[in-house]
Amino acid sequence: MIFSAASMTGAYLSASLHQRCIRLETLRRMTEDIASYIRYRELTVYEIVQELSTDNSYRDFDFVCCLSRDLDRHRPFYSQWERAADECRFKGDERNLILSIGNVLGTSDTQGQLAAMELYSAKLDSMIKASDEQYSRKGKLYRSLGVLSGAMLGILML
Repeated sequence: MIFSAASMTGAYLSASLHQRCIRLETLRRMTEDIASYIRYRELTVYEIVQELSTDNSYRDFDFVCCLSRDLDRHRPFYSQWERAADECRFKGDERNLILSIGNVLGTSDTQGQLAAMELYSAKLDSMIKASDEQYSRKGKLYRSLGVLSGAMLGILML
């Protein structure tokens, strides 16, 4: 029982690192899609959210679901964006970046928004690279430590 609990803890920590990689890659794809909607279709922020919410590739991305669920054109867009980020419990640099994206959308001309999306995509590239490296280094370590600590605790209990 103790062995299983420790092993599962290691697997959970490793999976959380992998989930961060997936979340960052999805966020990067989202910034690229937003840039395309702005550049080629000249959509408003509300129309962009509607497009993202109907795109099946964001079906598992909680942020888009939270944002589109209670979207109201009569309330400030940024406050709704921030609420969705809070509901999805983004932390640290991910939270700061996603809030910055929401702060830029709909507040400047097309070229300004496109330049910002390009900047955020580049920033996400570096975050993805760092996250992948962290997962490569620590993912296996967490799984191994979970198994080994479970075995050690099991032996000590005997």
